[in-house]
Amino acid sequence: MRADIPMVGEPRAAVAAVSAGASVREEVALVDTAPGPESASGAVNAEASPLASSILRIWFAAYLLWMVALAAGALVGFSAWRHGQPAGLPVWAICLGAFYLSLANNLMPLPTMWMVMLLASNIVALPGAVPVRIAYVAAVTAAATAMANLNEYHVLRWLLGSRAAGRVRRTGLVQWAIRWFRTNPFGILTLASFAPIPIDAVRWIAIADGYSRWRFFWANAAGRWARYALVAGATIWLNAGVWTIVGVQAGVLVLAGVGLVTRAVRREKRD
Repeated sequence: MRADIPMVGEPRAAVAAVSAGASVREEVALVDTAPGPESASGAVNAEASPLASSILRIWFAAYLLWMVALAAGALVGFSAWRHGQPAGLPVWAICLGAFYLSLANNLMPLPTMWMVMLLASNIVALPGAVPVRIAYVAAVTAAATAMANLNEYHVLRWLLGSRAAGRVRRTGLVQWAIRWFRTNPFGILTLASFAPIPIDAVRWIAIADGYSRWRFFWANAAGRWARYALVAGATIWLNAGVWTIVGVQAGVLVLAGVGLVTRAVRREKRD
């Protein structure tokens, strides 16, 4: 009978136990939500939300419209050139070049140097003074490359939602790289885009960290504008023709191939 009758102190003890449990849960929640590189995992997993899926669909629709507009511009320019309008050739070349560069990223590793040189060369012969030509070619090609990299951003963000990618993202090396990237993300990404050698890992770190899409775009555009301006200026200064452009692009591809083979051989020796 006594066991069925609660003691006077029991409600107080129950309230204290509930309060203690709530405090523990709050502390655990604070620990779990503390900022740090590990929060990148949550940011990537958030890509699976309905809002993120909508953003992804909106982006691909915008990217498709961008590509359609460039293709239409190329067709209009080519038609004008065929009908005896010299101004149609630069329009055709610029739109076609931007279309090509908008596809060139790690998902579709197309060579880009030759296109920048071609658009800056006297073969296309864009109107305007030399500084204007350099700035214009650099702006168009940098914007197209930034669009290609932003497309890669969205695709990889979607792929990073997988469990396997999540395990890789939580490794010590990746977490250290994210901490390093956060020291100056825009500057690091801009310098990586400017560098004449491919530093794709920096872009991948930015994507894994959930870096702002707009800042990602502008950092890529700024770095590529500076690089492409130098390439365009050198092309005009050298008065590069078709064979010079082909030779330079072939040399770049050979150097890249040698680098890949060298790293593969070193890796094989270590194994």
